[in-house]
Amino acid sequence: MRGGYAGETIVMMAPSGQAVLAALGEVSRDLFVRLGINVDYVVSDWGTLVQRRAKKDPPTQGGQNFFHTTWNGLDGINPGIMQFLRASGEGA
Repeated sequence: MRGGYAGETIVMMAPSGQAVLAALGEVSRDLFVRLGINVDYVVSDWGTLVQRRAKKDPPTQGGQNFFHTTWNGLDGINPGIMQFLRASGEGA
């Protein structure tokens, strides 16, 4: 066991309709497989990905471990509208 990984399957999601995010998912999946990580690579449309992202269930019960997302440069300029700058998560 390295870094806390014990051989469990990691659920990685990728959107089929967004070329950049789909490419990031393919590269990450390849890297994880090369590292010996068991990957359940789930490719879906963006709407389905967002629905699954919102689930708090464990990956074995329909949840997920991770997916890629990006923001354009100027999208992050206003902390009033950017969720990752507002820091208004569940415990805020």
